Amino acid sequence: MSFLSALLIFKIVGSILLICVPFLTFSQQKLERLTRIQAETPLLFRLYGLAVISLLVGYSFALYSSLNNEFPMHGVIMGLVSNGGGSILLIANGGWKSSRVPTIFVTIVAVGLITSLLDYYF
Repeated sequence: MSFLSALLIFKIVGSILLICVPFLTFSQQKLERLTRIQAETPLLFRLYGLAVISLLVGYSFALYSSLNNEFPMHGVIMGLVSNGGGSILLIANGGWKSSRVPTIFVTIVAVGLITSLLDYYF
């Protein structure tokens, strides 16, 4: 199994456990405590969980390609935008102070994707 395949599995499993399950199943009160975000309804949390599932569909196709010895350029670029952008926003806006685990998670994935992209080209 390639580094990229292992990274994609890490991203998919981690996102399901840390984002999808909580955001789609936890109570509004629990999500407000965990995220420190107050909401009138749990809908925003649920929509975020669903949005992450849609990204995981893209990651799953990328994993399939990677396991078949094809470089999934579209999936890697999607991941760079999502994880790299998330990492930059969390660090630039000070969100990393209260969200260390998510910041570390998306930064590890972003750096791994950059590494895979560089390895593909060089």
